[in-house]
Amino acid sequence: MKQLISLISTLCILLLPLQACSVSLFPSTEKEAKAYIDKVVPEIVGTWDETVLTHYAHSDLYKTTDREKVKQLFFAFRRLGGLNEHKEAQG
Repeated sequence: MKQLISLISTLCILLLPLQACSVSLFPSTEKEAKAYIDKVVPEIVGTWDETVLTHYAHSDLYKTTDREKVKQLFFAFRRLGGLNEHKEAQG
């Protein structure tokens, strides 16, 4: 259970800042930011494929995060299964 909480926390660390920054820093593009989140989050967590995250992530991601650690986390997330439901982003 502790490991599951750690995995979920790491996912939040990876994805939530993306949503928060895109919505709060650019209020004029809030609609576009929400649409982006609604598109990207299901793609990333639907299959837990780290290459999808890499496709959408900023190039600095792997300057601060170990690529092997991301692979390990996504392997563990895949064991939990894909995304069952995604509700529309709200901001």
